[in-house]
Amino acid sequence: MATSDVPDILNESMSLLSSDVDKLELFQSEISNVFSDVCKKFGEDALKAKPDEFLESVQLFLKNYMKAKRDHQKKMEKENELKRRQVN
Repeated sequence: MATSDVPDILNESMSLLSSDVDKLELFQSEISNVFSDVCKKFGEDALKAKPDEFLESVQLFLKNYMKAKRDHQKKMEKENELKRRQVN
């Protein structure tokens, strides 16, 4: 590699890195917007909410919701089975 090639290689690398940084900044902005929207839906202030704590709360809510849904389905199945047995 000739010494005169170094500036060209550096310029090309800087151009690629600059493009990657732009993509990361855009991604960060999009994530901030989504986090803000989710916070609003759950009645939280996105500026005060800590993402890790907030998302833990959302995860716990979803876990409990899914458990309640399964429990309800089991209860409905048992009730339907009892009704079916009473008819027969």
